[in-house]
Amino acid sequence: MIDHFGIQVKDLQVSKQFYQKTLAPPGYELQFDNEYVVSFGEACSTDPGGDFLLGVG
Repeated sequence: MIDHFGIQVKDLQVSKQFYQKTLAPPGYELQFDNEYVVSFGEACSTDPGGDFLLGVG
């Protein structure tokens, strides 16, 4: 379980693709996506913001 953790990345789209593949096996999916922030959360999560965030930095 990840609980509200975020990192800044240079290339959001490349990082998004990497983490989609990496976090899928433990049950995380894309929850929020715009040009500045992407977040992932467990499929059963009720938090619309997700638990793991990637931001442009």
